[in-house]
Amino acid sequence: MATAPRGSVSPQRRTGTNSGATDKAAKRRANDLLRNYYGLSSSTSSASAAANADGAAGLSSLATVRPVGPPDTGDARDPDSSKFDSALAFKLLLREKGLSQLLADESDLLTEIRELDGERQSLVYNHHHELVAASETIRKMKDRADALTPSLSSLQQSLRDTSTTSKALAIPPDLVGTRSESHSKEKKLNAEEAQRLLAPVVELPHQLRDLILLGEPTNGA
Repeated sequence: MATAPRGSVSPQRRTGTNSGATDKAAKRRANDLLRNYYGLSSSTSSASAAANADGAAGLSSLATVRPVGPPDTGDARDPDSSKFDSALAFKLLLREKGLSQLLADESDLLTEIRELDGERQSLVYNHHHELVAASETIRKMKDRADALTPSLSSLQQSLRDTSTTSKALAIPPDLVGTRSESHSKEKKLNAEEAQRLLAPVVELPHQLRDLILLGEPTNGA
């Protein structure tokens, strides 16, 4: 009596095992694609490596694998479905699967949870490392800017002193205009004075000629 039920239950268990292996293989493939996309293949844990080996073995024993990201099936037993009913799925699991299969499924779920947790920690670590590096770069830039502050202050003071000295040495515009007018007047007076002084010298030849002409009749007589 014990042999017949076992023979009747084992095909169902084998069918459930193949379906579960297909789902796990597809999920592991999706996880591998995410790892490759984010560059996390080198930082996976030993548990993730063992899961990848199991997934490869499962893929070799299956003819077809469900594609990544299937459409919504509307199955109430599918956790990825929008119509998933946890109570109904639990009842169906208890009805269709035995205790050993439920324990195996629990072990698989725990393995996947650990894998996801390891990937989450890797993502957090990578982003945290980048944030720490960016913060360190900002801190160095701030320190260098603070070190340049005294030099900038000294340069600003030097520029202010230069501007003050330049203004102090500059000739006022009114004095520039007065000096220019005085210089023009001086040049004009000098020209007039020179003309007045040179006038007798210029007129001397004419005067001598006139005297010679006037004195010729007297000398001849």
